[in-house]
Amino acid sequence: MTVGGLIEYLEDLDLEAEVRLAQQPQWAFEYSVGEVAGVETEDGQVIYIGEGAQLAYLPSAAQQALGWRES
Repeated sequence: MTVGGLIEYLEDLDLEAEVRLAQQPQWAFEYSVGEVAGVETEDGQVIYIGEGAQLAYLPSAAQQALGWRES
């Protein structure tokens, strides 16, 4: 995903919506977003989104939306 692709996806969403990270499809958890950093690499700039605190198991609806679980 690129910054442009992410902006395009987010542009019509509620600006007050909380952002969380989903990890581990087989044992799905949700995390808060930690620090964000842009780093220059050999391949150009890369944006890293750090993992914050583990909040809970990832809700079934989110797992389905991500394609990690069938309905």
